[in-house]
Amino acid sequence: MRLFFAIPLPDPARDALDTASRAFKDAAPAWRSEKWVPPANLHVTLLFVGEQADERLEALADAGRRASCRVPQFAIELDDIAASPRPRNATMLWATFERGSHQAAGLADAIAEALAPLGVQPPRRPFAAHVTLVRSRRPRQAPADALAAAREALLAAGDPRVVSVTEAILYKSTLTPSGPVYDALASLPLGRD
Repeated sequence: MRLFFAIPLPDPARDALDTASRAFKDAAPAWRSEKWVPPANLHVTLLFVGEQADERLEALADAGRRASCRVPQFAIELDDIAASPRPRNATMLWATFERGSHQAAGLADAIAEALAPLGVQPPRRPFAAHVTLVRSRRPRQAPADALAAAREALLAAGDPRVVSVTEAILYKSTLTPSGPVYDALASLPLGRD
């Protein structure tokens, strides 16, 4: 099984991100054919675990639960659309957030630390709080006007941009020709210690 831990997003937040994505595509038609993440798959990745044997599932979920219950509930507020690694040769577009990014990083670190004794390697890069919207097949320019249009559309969504984080989810990712399919395998409630 291919596994990862993530913060799920409610439908209103996903709808706001979908609207921002459409605004970007309208302003930058060359991006329309790229690999856009379907709204149902939008989430904040906390830790990618990778391939794991089925019999390890409960141990991984239990370790994640022990970590998450020590982290207080918090809120994130989606507030920007960014090109990564930089606008002139972007390979991804992200929705980012300042409010809640420190707490999300703390949750990601707690889960990674709890899984280390199970042999799960810590991430190579520091945690960057974001929601991946699209992956480009090759580096391409993300025009400033398209980024501005997407940001404006996101900010216009108002309240749906604010997400109460009460749990993390352990997901299974199944790769298919039409894109990955995510199945929630375990809930990790926050602040239940």
